Amino acid sequence: AVYSDDKDAGNENVTTWGEWMTARGYDASSNESIIIRMLMGQASWMLSCTYAQVLDYPSSIILGLIRGFNWGSGAADTVLRGSAGSGTMMRVFPSMNALEIALSYGVEVRTDCRITNVDGSLNVMGEKYDHVIFATEAKAIQSIVSPKMKNSPVSFSRKIKYHPSTIHLHCDASFMPDEKGDWAAFNVKQGAGEECCELTVWLNEYYPDFDFGGRDVFQTWNCYRPPRKVIKKCDFLRVCHTAETRRILVEIEQAQGVGGLWF
Repeated sequence: AVYSDDKDAGNENVTTWGEWMTARGYDASSNESIIIRMLMGQASWMLSCTYAQVLDYPSSIILGLIRGFNWGSGAADTVLRGSAGSGTMMRVFPSMNALEIALSYGVEVRTDCRITNVDGSLNVMGEKYDHVIFATEAKAIQSIVSPKMKNSPVSFSRKIKYHPSTIHLHCDASFMPDEKGDWAAFNVKQGAGEECCELTVWLNEYYPDFDFGGRDVFQTWNCYRPPRKVIKKCDFLRVCHTAETRRILVEIEQAQGVGGLWF
């Protein structure tokens, strides 16, 4: 079976995904299981982290990911259910931009404003608010709150770990399969000896209604080699969850609403 329900998924004694697999006789380092190999590859790009970091993730998160894939009990069934045509993959329609417009409708938005020294007074840039919501990366919180608040109640923000990632937007078709008939919207490569997978998104297939000017455009995460015809390179950070995540989430929950601050 791909996985069995974990009755201890909510128990703090259940720690990492690597330990969960080891306890059930799975070997994440073996290439003999196509299902385990697919899972590690999918998790690597979805979570933007290395295979080793995937193994350090809480087992409940990875098990939830598998259930979200709606994978079956065998290799053939798993491949079918994990395909784009399975109906289990969903997209924001018509676009992320349309979602942003809908969410911000009727809201006054200020840009180019550096917010600092936020504290229990809830006074931001000379204006008093009923509540303040931090919709930022956790590591940015320390730069936004006043110095007297950096230890409590937002000390949790220093405990969250990040992993650096890079994405290239390019027109280098050599990152795709040799035969164009084998191209897909998502193309995952798991190179021997590499610490994580390489993901190339064929944007023409992903955004079929967009005019790319007659050229194939790709977006590759974690390039194994530098691409040619680069349009743009973007560096970013992604949160890496560990066995400590459960305790950190408890701290975040306890900090919610304290002094009118939300995270």
